[in-house]
Amino acid sequence: PEQAARAELAVAAARRRGDAAAEPAALVEILGTWDLVARESLSRGLTEGHTGGSAGGVAGGVLGGMVELLARMSGLHLAAIEHLGLVRATLMRPGTAPWPTPAEVEHVLGTARDLRGHFGLR
Repeated sequence: PEQAARAELAVAAARRRGDAAAEPAALVEILGTWDLVARESLSRGLTEGHTGGSAGGVAGGVLGGMVELLARMSGLHLAAIEHLGLVRATLMRPGTAPWPTPAEVEHVLGTARDLRGHFGLR
C-alpha cells in the first residue's frame, strides 16, 4: 500500500507540473520488483557464498553492490540493472533526479520482468 500511494502521489505531482508520467501501476511494479529481487538475491547470494561484490560501480555504495550481485546471479547486463535501481531511487525520492519518462519506465519494466522471471517471482 505504501508503494502504491507513493507512486500515485508522484504521478499526480508530475502531471500537475505538465510532465509526461507513466501509470502508477508501472511504478509500483518497478518498486516492488526491486524489493522482491533484492531480498531473494541476498538470500540466495549469502547461501551460495556471495557477498554482493564491491561497493563500487557507477551507482556506488549499497546500490552498486546490489546491482553487481543481481547482475552476477541473473546474467542480465549490469547497466540494465543499474538503470532499474536508479529509476527506483528516483521514484523513492522524487526531485533527486529527472523524472523517468514513460518510455524509460517501459524499458526498466522489461528489466524488472526479466529479473523476476530469473528468480521465479511473480
